[in-house]
Amino acid sequence: MRTITIAAVAALLGADLLAAQPLRFEPRPVAEGRWWKGNTHAHTLESDGDSPPETVVAWYKAHGYAWLVLSDHNVFTDPVRFRTLQDSAFLLIPGEELTSAAEGKAIHVNGLNLPGLVRPESASTILETVQRNVDAVRRVEGVPHVNHPNFLWSIGPEVLARLERDKLFELYNGHPIVHNEGGGDRPSMEAVWDTLLARGKRM
Repeated sequence: MRTITIAAVAALLGADLLAAQPLRFEPRPVAEGRWWKGNTHAHTLESDGDSPPETVVAWYKAHGYAWLVLSDHNVFTDPVRFRTLQDSAFLLIPGEELTSAAEGKAIHVNGLNLPGLVRPESASTILETVQRNVDAVRRVEGVPHVNHPNFLWSIGPEVLARLERDKLFELYNGHPIVHNEGGGDRPSMEAVWDTLLARGKRM
């Protein structure tokens, strides 16, 4: 995790002097503790996955995951259906992948910890469409999560930089055409993240 370390000196140095200084990022020490393995983006036969929800849930539990979000496209799968598979070592978080489009591009925004189905929203531009879906998730007190921005080269760094009320995006996705490593003159998702951080955008 990276963090901006100049905020504390702002009051001492003044805004004018601070504005002239480059942002500096330092890794935050990882406290001793335990890492929890989970997945925020999983599909089933409820949309475009290849297995029934109960099979997917059972697989993640059997493979040592601590938590899972079933995020089918515009489908809400209630975790209560799988209460017998949940215990103190495995949690299902309710979610959905709000799936829309704008300017011929795919717009996919996950909603995490949702109370129920959230209808996807559309607009005339990519930025406005992503923002409307982020806001739709926020309105029901869920947590928005922009999925695979490089999928079909849909959501560029300039859109992520202007997005409001969202702190999460998918840095890596296993789909074969999400272009995690970039391509041509398109940056990798890690390079996009670095660019956002250098601009002071905490995601």
